[in-house]
Amino acid sequence: MAFGFPWAYYKERIETPGDKESARQAVLRTFKALWWTPEMKGPDKYRVLIRDPDGRSYDEYVTVTLLDSGAFIIKSRCAYMQIVDYGKNKEHVEEFKAQFAAL
Repeated sequence: MAFGFPWAYYKERIETPGDKESARQAVLRTFKALWWTPEMKGPDKYRVLIRDPDGRSYDEYVTVTLLDSGAFIIKSRCAYMQIVDYGKNKEHVEEFKAQFAAL
């Protein structure tokens, strides 16, 4: 738990064995498996707003940006400024990575 992090975030680069289009399809399958509904924020960028029902955190945005190499960058950040950070951003990235690997 950390205090006083405006716009706290967690970001990670994920390498994939395929090309950009196969990475796009895998990312979209992962969103679907997690019941996350993405919105397009550009030709190669998807964003999901995650509302946390447990009350431990405010809402977070998870953004996936596809790279030309077939890799992608996943970033989870707080949707609003908050005083206390419980580490939910990293948990969202880890949840996505685990589901991505399972598919």
